[in-house]
Amino acid sequence: MKKRVFVVSMLCALAAGAMAWSGTPVENLLVSGPEAVGQDLPLAVPGPDGSTYVCWLSWEDESASLKMQLLDKNGEPELDEGGVYVSQYLTPTWSSGYDIASDADGNLFVAYSDKRNGVWQTYVYKLNSNGEKQWGDGVAVADLANESCLNPRLMLTDVGNVVVAYQSLVGVRNTIKVAKLLSDGSKAWGGVIELTGTNGLYSLADAGGDSFYVAYLLGDAGKMAVMRYTANGEAAWEDAVIVDETAVVSAEPMACPNGKGGVLLGWRHSLGGSRTSDAVQVIDRDGKPLWDEILNYPIRLSLAASRQGDIYVSYIYDSASTGINLTVSKYGANGKLLWDGPLLLDGQSYQVSIYGSRVTDNGEFAVVYRNASNYNEATIEYSYFDAAGEIVDTQVEVSVMDGDKGRGALSYGGGRQMVLVWGDNGMANGKGSVYAQNILLPESASVGVMECGGTQLQAVYTGSSLKVNVSGKADIYDCAGRLLFSAMATDGSVDAPGLMPGLYVIKINGQSAKFTVL
Repeated sequence: MKKRVFVVSMLCALAAGAMAWSGTPVENLLVSGPEAVGQDLPLAVPGPDGSTYVCWLSWEDESASLKMQLLDKNGEPELDEGGVYVSQYLTPTWSSGYDIASDADGNLFVAYSDKRNGVWQTYVYKLNSNGEKQWGDGVAVADLANESCLNPRLMLTDVGNVVVAYQSLVGVRNTIKVAKLLSDGSKAWGGVIELTGTNGLYSLADAGGDSFYVAYLLGDAGKMAVMRYTANGEAAWEDAVIVDETAVVSAEPMACPNGKGGVLLGWRHSLGGSRTSDAVQVIDRDGKPLWDEILNYPIRLSLAASRQGDIYVSYIYDSASTGINLTVSKYGANGKLLWDGPLLLDGQSYQVSIYGSRVTDNGEFAVVYRNASNYNEATIEYSYFDAAGEIVDTQVEVSVMDGDKGRGALSYGGGRQMVLVWGDNGMANGKGSVYAQNILLPESASVGVMECGGTQLQAVYTGSSLKVNVSGKADIYDCAGRLLFSAMATDGSVDAPGLMPGLYVIKINGQSAKFTVL
């Protein structure tokens, strides 16, 4: 049974009034245009005034081009139908990769590799909200004509400079190189940072003060390493911190700021033999780990951190008793486990993958995921928690359109709206298109809690008894709005035995409140 609370109808009503955004998960917003073919690998970041930049690769004439679109806060496209081109230079494969970021002034930055000069080279573009290129056809990052630049990544520092990195291939020599561009596109430092001995898998994260982290895998030794670099491009520590001596170098590490000046890391870890797990650790600004030992989770997780330093780990696991499912753990900034969330799915999935997770401005947390119950029949859903860690709602449908729903990205620019974009090559027409949908989280006050007679109804489930602060006839509903039973609330409690784990709603004297059974 999919869990719902009564805010779903309000959520749909709010979305329905939002112009281009679909008010139903049955039909989502087509971003790539009705006649486009071979559209995939979308990325999204916040734009100005609540808008969202979307980029994707468009396969045309046996070559990939890079396109972009700007969706306003209501989902209306701001640029030409089907988007505008960032690059139409020769890109004979999608494996070169690309990355995007945006700044507070509403500009979009793109790192993209093409072969316009016969060799893979990484270029950085700056575009405004009209789609106009501010740095021409891109600033070339590398200087060597015989150097292939692949797998680019970029991030913006807190003063607006652009840190761009790429995988450098010269013959069989594999290196990660990092450069910094100033606001006018000129290069800082007079050179690049070079990380030797790597296998090309790495991530960047902001460290504040115009500095940054590079998390990378050492290919030969099988180690997970991280280094913080200063605004001048100098190593902040004497040596890189080896976070894990037995890392598995087949998966790109995750890295994001932890809200306290450090970096939250995730990577693949060897448990011996062919067994692996996903590992989590925080390294502070001085290079010290938060936990004495790394945290091990089942493979396939997503990481997020609040501005206060709280850490959220969303992870998927498969067990004989529950099947494939999804849940969340939360840690405080000091590393203490605050709570382990309950199961979020109904147990009928054969495949689950996480698009992303975010902490909202007011401390709520949402995780968005692909949930497939049958082959080639995938839905996109989200679950979210309030600031206290209680489930507000789970398995809220974002898309139930036909198709397999492949890779995607989640954008959050503040407030209560998130935007998800994804590519779908499993559509019946076989075209392969890019879609988007907003996720509009209801206000906390709209989650069925009302004040009546000066007393706000509160309910907490303990054991087989439901503790309440109001007397009267109590009606208990499941999350689909079905009445389960009625009972009298006397002496501060309601007898409620046999409730399965999940989210419920109680109504007394015209008031309603939610409660969770763990």
